[in-house]
Amino acid sequence: NVSMGKQVAVESYAQFIPICTNKEITSYEYSVSINDENAWFDVYFIYSQKQFDNYLNSDTFHYYISEGCSAHDYQSFSGVCSNVGDDSGLLIIIPDTLNRSLTKVKVNLHEIE
Repeated sequence: NVSMGKQVAVESYAQFIPICTNKEITSYEYSVSINDENAWFDVYFIYSQKQFDNYLNSDTFHYYISEGCSAHDYQSFSGVCSNVGDDSGLLIIIPDTLNRSLTKVKVNLHEIE
């Protein structure tokens, strides 16, 4: 049994980064940062590509709510998300308030053995 949260989409940029594993259930250490000091991001470990599609269709999407599996309003965040399924991935959402013509988002994603 995994707890899940719901989030409703708003106008923003979004990227889904699927995990790569040969395990059914695994844990990941990850970090995300953005180089625009006037911007922020939200990050969620979501169950699958389907949840990303739900987000893109402005529907509600589901995500892991365990500690470390999501963060809101950060310019830099590091966390560990445990017990995620093999179809999971990171959803990074950046509100449509960017001031730079090119904003860099850095993502590190490492499976914990």
